[in-house]
Amino acid sequence: MASDSGSDSDRGHPKGSLGMRLGCSLAVIALATLMICKWQGPAFARASQAPNLKGSRPKAFVLPPDLDAFVPSSMTKRHFFQAVAAQILLFGGFSPSAHGWVRDVPGPSTLLQRLERIQPTWKSGQVDYSLSARGPLSLFHIASSGPTTVDAGESVASLSAALAAHGLDLARLEASSQRALRAMLTWHLPATRATAQLKTAVLAFSFDATRSCRSLHDCPRPGPSNELLAATVEHFVAAGASGASAGAEVFAQWEIAAALQSRLPQHQVHAAGKPGQYMNTVQILESMMRGVAQFSPQRLLVLAHPDHLRRAYLTVRHFLNTTTLAASVLPAMAPYGLDWPTNRSEGASINLYAGVTGTVHTAGRTMAESWYSENLGFFPDGDPQAWVHDREV
Repeated sequence: MASDSGSDSDRGHPKGSLGMRLGCSLAVIALATLMICKWQGPAFARASQAPNLKGSRPKAFVLPPDLDAFVPSSMTKRHFFQAVAAQILLFGGFSPSAHGWVRDVPGPSTLLQRLERIQPTWKSGQVDYSLSARGPLSLFHIASSGPTTVDAGESVASLSAALAAHGLDLARLEASSQRALRAMLTWHLPATRATAQLKTAVLAFSFDATRSCRSLHDCPRPGPSNELLAATVEHFVAAGASGASAGAEVFAQWEIAAALQSRLPQHQVHAAGKPGQYMNTVQILESMMRGVAQFSPQRLLVLAHPDHLRRAYLTVRHFLNTTTLAASVLPAMAPYGLDWPTNRSEGASINLYAGVTGTVHTAGRTMAESWYSENLGFFPDGDPQAWVHDREV
C-alpha cells in the first residue's frame, strides 16, 4: 500500500514511516511486474494472464504471517488490517459501493490490470493512501466507515477470513498475482550473514532530494536522508582498515555521489542516474550494473533508507539472476523487517546503519542525525513522494 504525500505521521517523525513502508509494499508489486515483463519474456507474460480454470480445485493460498508481529503507532492494529484488506479487495477485483464491496464484471485478469486498481494518486492512480483523506477511493476511510467497512480483525488469519467472507478466493488469482501478493505481505528479508575480506561493490540508492541539488557538481543540498546515506557509506568504507570492506567500490545514485565528493576519493565513487530526470529503482540499478560488471565484485552490498531497503535488495536479487555475474547479495541490515527498529536484534550479523552519525541540512538548520534518532531518517523537506511527483511532472 502507498501513502500520499500528505502530513500524516507515524512514530512521531515528520513523514509517516508507516505510509512509506506500505508504499514500499506496493513498490514490490510494481517490481514484480517489471521483472516479469522485462526480464522473463513474453512467454511468461502470456502464462501469467491465465487464471485457474473454473471448476478446478486450486491449492489453497496462505497469506504470509509477517504482519501478525507488526504494531503500528499512528492507528490501531484493527484499522491497519482493515486498510490492508481493502487494498487486497481492490487488487482482487472488487470495488466499494453504497451497498458494500461488489465484484467487478468483467474483473481484472492480469497482474498489470490489478496493479492499476491500487495505483496511488501521486503515481497518477485513483487510490488515495493519505490517512486523513475522505474521497471515494481513500483507502483508510473506505476500509473503516459505512457499508465498505472490513472486519479484518488483528491477525493474518482474521484478514484471510474477512477476504473469504467477501467472496475473494485468492487461490484463483493468476500465478504472477499470487507471487506479487505474497511479496507485498512478506515484510522480512531472508536470513543472511556477512563474510569479511571479499571484493565488495556498495550499491547506494537515494531516498530524497532538494531543488538545490541540480547536478553531480552543483548540489549544495543533496537532501537530508541522502546526506545520512552518504555518511553511512563513508562509515562503512572507513571500516576497510579492519578488513571489513577491503577493496570496496561505491556505485551510488547521483545525489548520494554528490554528497560523497568531499568524503571519499573520486575514483572510488561511481555516480548512477541522470540529474533532473526521474528514474525508478530498476533503472538506477541498470545504470549501476554497467560499472559493476567491469569491477567484477564478489559481493554486492545493498544500501538504501531502511524503509526502502527491502525493495532495493529484492530488485538487485532479481536482476542478478539475469546476469552472469557470480556475486552474493547482502542487505545493509540483517536480520531485517519493515518494523525496524522495534524488532532490532542486538546480535545482528549485518547493520551498516548502527553507529552512524551524519551532518544533515533540514528545515534551514544544520544538525547531527543518526538512523536511530527520533526521525528515523525521515525529514520534512526531504519528502520522497513529493520529490518523485515533481520529477515526473
